[in-house]
Amino acid sequence: MYILQKSLDTYLQSRLTVKFNINSSPRFTEYAQKVLETRKSVIAMDENLTGIYSVTLHNKSKTVSHQGLRIAVVGEFRSYENEVYSQFFSRYYDIQPQGEITSDIEAPFDFQNLKPPTATYYGGALQAIYAIQFQIKKLSTFVVFEEQQFYVVGFDIKEQSHVLRDEIGIPNLLHMEILFPHHRYEYDDEMVGKVYFILLKMKIISIQISIVHQEYYEDEKIILRNENILSNFEILDGCPVRGYGIPFRVFLKSCGMKWYLNFSGSKLMSRIIAKIHVQDSTGERYSKILKVNFVRCEPDYLSSPVPNEAGDLDNGI
Repeated sequence: MYILQKSLDTYLQSRLTVKFNINSSPRFTEYAQKVLETRKSVIAMDENLTGIYSVTLHNKSKTVSHQGLRIAVVGEFRSYENEVYSQFFSRYYDIQPQGEITSDIEAPFDFQNLKPPTATYYGGALQAIYAIQFQIKKLSTFVVFEEQQFYVVGFDIKEQSHVLRDEIGIPNLLHMEILFPHHRYEYDDEMVGKVYFILLKMKIISIQISIVHQEYYEDEKIILRNENILSNFEILDGCPVRGYGIPFRVFLKSCGMKWYLNFSGSKLMSRIIAKIHVQDSTGERYSKILKVNFVRCEPDYLSSPVPNEAGDLDNGI
C-alpha cells in the first residue's frame, strides 16, 4: 500500500498544487514568535481554526478524477523524521463527492470549537504536531496530498502558590529540610530555596540539584523511554554543620525545558522534575525527587482585551 500511495502522490503532484492560508491568532502570534520561537501560524486551544485553501490545476485542459475530497485537521505523535507513531486527534469534513477537479478551487475552511486535547510539543525523542491536510480519496483510502502544520498554544491552570517544605534523610545519620517559597515555578522563573541541616552525623562533600526531563511513549508498535538531565547545580559551598542553612537559586530559563500538557488517554507522558543529590565522603550518593512543580501559565498581559483596528477594545468601548 505504501508503494501504491507513493505512486499516486507522484502522479497527483504533477497535476495539482494545494496551498493553505491559516488565520493566525492575533492574541498569541507575537507571544509564540518571541517565547515559543515558532514562525508557524498559531491558535490557542480554545480558538477556532479558520483560513482559505486553494487548489490549482497545472494544466487547465486536463481534469483530475477522484472518489472524494476532504479537509482534515489531525494531531499526531511523530518522530523528527516525520514518521507517524499514532494519531491523537482528528476532525474533517468532505468538500467534494466522487467526481473530477475541472477547474481551480479557492474556498474558506472553518473548524469551529476545535478543542484539541493538548498543545504542540517538541520533545527529546518525538513531537506532538497539528496539521491541516488536503486529502484525496483514491481506491478505498484517503491520501494526504498536502499538509501545513500550525502551532497550538496551551497553558497550565493558574492556582494560588504556597510554601513548600520537603525532606531528605537517612535514619540516625541525616535529616535535611528543603524550603521553597513557592510550590510551583514557571519555566523561565528563578527557583529559589534554602536547605537546612536538622541532623548531620556524616560528612557531606556535595549537594546538587538537577533539572530532569522525563519522556515516556508507548503504543502497539513502539516504546520510547527517555530521561535527560537538562542542568546540574552545585549548591554546597564548604562543609555543612548541624543548624547550617544553604540558600540556592536555580535559573530555570537556561535549562531549555520541554513543556507538554499531559491529557487523559495520551500515549505520551512528559514531565520536568527536580532532584536533589547528596554525596558523602565515602562516595555514596543519595537522591530524591523534590515535590516542586514546573508549569507554563498564560502571562497576565495576554489576558487583556485585544485592540481592534480602530484602536478601541473589543468590548465596544
